[in-house]
Amino acid sequence: MIIRKKQNRRKPQPLSVKRSALNRRRVKKDRRMVRDSFAILGFIAVFGSIALVTWVAGKMADPATLPIRSVKVEGDFNYLSTATLQALVVEKVDGGFFTVKVGEIRNAVLSAPWVKEVTVRKLWPDTLYLKIQEQSAVTRWGDTGFLNQKGELFEPEDISRPQGLIRLNGPNGTHKKVFEKYKKLMGLLSPYNRSVAWVDLNDRRGWSFGIKNGPSIVIGNKEVDERLWKYVSSVEALIGDEIERVAQVDLRYSNGFTIRQHAQSESGGT
Repeated sequence: MIIRKKQNRRKPQPLSVKRSALNRRRVKKDRRMVRDSFAILGFIAVFGSIALVTWVAGKMADPATLPIRSVKVEGDFNYLSTATLQALVVEKVDGGFFTVKVGEIRNAVLSAPWVKEVTVRKLWPDTLYLKIQEQSAVTRWGDTGFLNQKGELFEPEDISRPQGLIRLNGPNGTHKKVFEKYKKLMGLLSPYNRSVAWVDLNDRRGWSFGIKNGPSIVIGNKEVDERLWKYVSSVEALIGDEIERVAQVDLRYSNGFTIRQHAQSESGGT
């Protein structure tokens, strides 16, 4: 008896199934091609952008690109020289709109003695704008300069103007301390309708000041505030309307003071 092995034969697939598989392979291939195309385009775009940025950066760094052609200055000036400002700005304008350094220009203008504050901006496409605040002199400082409202020292070359300011004196570096004492004196004397003519701090840190149309007041370097209070609470009442006849009041006594009149006669009090 002969036994034959039964062979398993695959059933033939329908034509539609074969076409579906073929389509799927084609879709995958098409997708790969699209992805590859986008990758190539992205590569080109990146390097194209780099080249564009490099070109733009080069043009911006070129001083000949959009050169500064005008400077506008805003501010009320009494003592600032337009020629001085122009020279300071022109010296620092060595580039175009993109390369000019506004910080350096600001520092240069601030170096002018009568300049208190300055703002520098660039206005498209070729203009520099400067807004400048001039210093305001409140008092003189010795023979070299002036103090502003904050007691800050500035020393212009020409100190002949303004005139008629109160003069403060003191060792180098003491201008703010002397200015604060001046303001305190003004506050103490105001109720008596007096005003300060000058304030001096000597090398031994001894204080003295003058009253307008009145005497000089010697305070010394000890118990300064107590002696000032002694003056306003005792000496003012004693002098009264005779203040113009008094040449000097010396408060450097622990238990009193001395008054010297212009006629060189002296009187004392405790």
